[in-house]
Amino acid sequence: MTQESLPGQSAAESITPKLSRIGPVSCADNAAHPLHAATFDGTSILTVAVDQKTGLLFVGAQSGVIFVWDLVKQQLYAHLIGHTRSVLTLVVAEEEGCLFSASSDGTVRLWDIRKLEPLALIYPASDNTGDILNLAWCSSYHTLFLGCQDTSIQWITITADTLRQPFQNVPESRPHKFFDSMSRAAAGSSNTLPLAVRTAEQLIRCTSVRRINPMSNDESNLDSNGDSVHAPEQMSVLTVDKAHVIASAHFGYVYSLTFVATSDGVMLASGAGDETIRLWTMEQGTLQLQHTLALTKPTGDAILALAAWDHTLLAGKQGGAIDVWDLESRAVVRTLQGHTDDVLCFQISEPGVEHCFFSASADGYVCQWNGYFRCTARWHAHKDIVQTCMVYKGSESRRNSYSWLSSEPVFITGSSDGSVRLWPFESPAAIPRSPEQYRSHSSLVNRLARFIRYKSVSQGSKMPVNEENLEDSRQAAHFLKSTLMELGASDVQLVSGEMHSNPTVLGTFRSTQPARRRCLFYGHYDCIPASGEWDSYPWTLRGHNGYLYARGVSDNKGPVLAVACAASELVQTKQLDVDIVMLVEGEQETGSKNFASCLQAHKHLIGPIMVKLLATLTDADGCVTLEGFYTDVKQVSQEELAYYKTIVHQVQGSFPTPESLVALWQRPSLTVHRVSNSGPTHSTVIPNSVEASISIRIVPNQDLSQIEQLLRDGINRSFNALQSTNQFTLDVFHRADWWQRSPANTYWDVLAQAVEAEWGAKPIYIREGGSIPGIAILEKELSAPAVHLPMGQASDHAHLPNERIRLINLEKGQAVVRRFLQALSDTS
Repeated sequence: MTQESLPGQSAAESITPKLSRIGPVSCADNAAHPLHAATFDGTSILTVAVDQKTGLLFVGAQSGVIFVWDLVKQQLYAHLIGHTRSVLTLVVAEEEGCLFSASSDGTVRLWDIRKLEPLALIYPASDNTGDILNLAWCSSYHTLFLGCQDTSIQWITITADTLRQPFQNVPESRPHKFFDSMSRAAAGSSNTLPLAVRTAEQLIRCTSVRRINPMSNDESNLDSNGDSVHAPEQMSVLTVDKAHVIASAHFGYVYSLTFVATSDGVMLASGAGDETIRLWTMEQGTLQLQHTLALTKPTGDAILALAAWDHTLLAGKQGGAIDVWDLESRAVVRTLQGHTDDVLCFQISEPGVEHCFFSASADGYVCQWNGYFRCTARWHAHKDIVQTCMVYKGSESRRNSYSWLSSEPVFITGSSDGSVRLWPFESPAAIPRSPEQYRSHSSLVNRLARFIRYKSVSQGSKMPVNEENLEDSRQAAHFLKSTLMELGASDVQLVSGEMHSNPTVLGTFRSTQPARRRCLFYGHYDCIPASGEWDSYPWTLRGHNGYLYARGVSDNKGPVLAVACAASELVQTKQLDVDIVMLVEGEQETGSKNFASCLQAHKHLIGPIMVKLLATLTDADGCVTLEGFYTDVKQVSQEELAYYKTIVHQVQGSFPTPESLVALWQRPSLTVHRVSNSGPTHSTVIPNSVEASISIRIVPNQDLSQIEQLLRDGINRSFNALQSTNQFTLDVFHRADWWQRSPANTYWDVLAQAVEAEWGAKPIYIREGGSIPGIAILEKELSAPAVHLPMGQASDHAHLPNERIRLINLEKGQAVVRRFLQALSDTS
């Protein structure tokens, strides 16, 4: 029996889960974690396809939109807009550089995936064909085959010549078998063009390509979101010839089409709701039925997915069974039991390697099978139906680039839960890699995931001792030490400080050059507590929509490992011409309280470096009222103001005026962070003590010790004026001097060139990060200039819930450091 859909419901949506009739599954579950996940406007994902050449992932959604996801940059690239109902299937024709999409709106569309342009709107032979459930493209015949809801198989030959004809045999518009009256709009229209022609023109006008936030100076086609929207200048309209239709190819919906290789060429296999498989050959421009494969004892389950290799054909069925057919004997050799609900898709391994295949099901599970049809892995991939799956092979040409996800093979799944997930993929025939072939940047995220698990929260002087955090911080330091050693660093050691303080990790990546120079990298592995509302567990790395989420991923564990991996890659390829000393402390978030003394005590290990009362405190305008507070603050020059105007224009919306940048970057500030009392919170109870926490951010040319004295004097004057019998104390527990880059520092130019080479745009110099204590301390102690490279974005939520870093920022940051280190040997 076949299961038909209700009026107004697509065939793909009509298949409902039901109880399995095949008994228990034949393999145990495995724990699996996705490398990355992406969601698309909350709509169900029905189909995916990959262009192996460009690394673009096409995602067909229930909303009718085709989302284009860039696997290289791990971000949304474009929307292909045209279909008016669910996109049911996508097929990439790689040789032709085209994408075919079929929809429950009863049309097929052809897209140029190199230029991302719509090429053609394709109609079936009649307008009551229903949903187009499946497509198959044969490059040798230049022919597209359509599996349809009306039980037909149709085909159309598409060449460059056919695409040059704007309108070609538009389909006949006939009344529906059930709704036999003409619509009022059609009956009352005075337009003499056929209805189908007018419909085609309307569909073309609705077609567009939306590129997400393009890097372009052309603002003529930008919408309110900053996206570039382009409508087609010319688009062909094609129609399947009536002679190219097998009207009743099956006695049920044609759910699946695939090609089967034979000694004489290829055969087209079709699977349908009547539980049969039919094999067709193309002879003299028409399909000829060769064989029908049917069970001797039918189960009544529709065939929803087909896949083939050599002389074997797989049939995924409604209910969860997988029939394995031998094409020579045309008999079922076995039935696989890996799922408890409809098997909706397969993915076969590449030709020439040991056979394996994946099956995915409405039960949310994916099974991996070997060439002996044994289930080697089974995992719960999604909470909802797994509608589609695909393997991206990775790119050999990108194996030496920064992007690990675009260069390594990944298994991709899409689900009705609205997500696409990327999983690690290893073929059973994969050749083990030697240590020399193991790329440092491909291990970056894997190492970061392990590094994140340590709750390395540093202990401030006012914080109670937390033994768990102290131990996790110690383990994090040991993990970083072992990681640096694995990556090729030498003389790696932990430098301990005082009791209840975290050690500093010190290691060196050595150059092979005899007269080598030295560059020191400073970072920190400690982080602040993960309080507040997080969307996921903060101590587990989660990849979502191009970002990595976890506490410390941006500040500062991610950048620390990116630098280490960049140095390691240069060591492995024998391109490191300078020594790289890595100095990573564990107390930065609590003021680097032991860093200066630790540095002075172990400076010999580093060596010579070439490169490195509260209401009265402010007035109504927010200005600090301490006498002499602004005396040494440098006035803003005309050159600086002009540069700030340029920044405001470049990052429109982030900063409204140049004055806002002046206030942010060149004006000191005083902040009251917390006021607490010793008693209960009732408003009728007077506490016996009150404590407040304040901070002052100083700017260049201000003297730290002088500002501290001004604060003491100002608060003492205000307190004495109260003539109170209470006692007052002021405790300064953290001091950090300002730091500003020297304008004569040539290393900034080297770093800027490395940034521009990776990002394709000149960097913007900002005045942030100068209050990090370690930078000023290192410059003074080592007598070497410092450069400061931020890897993340302002939206990374450092110190806030849902801290994140964009994956491309992390990997491009690694590439920038690699370029910078390579260029240092040529810098005088």
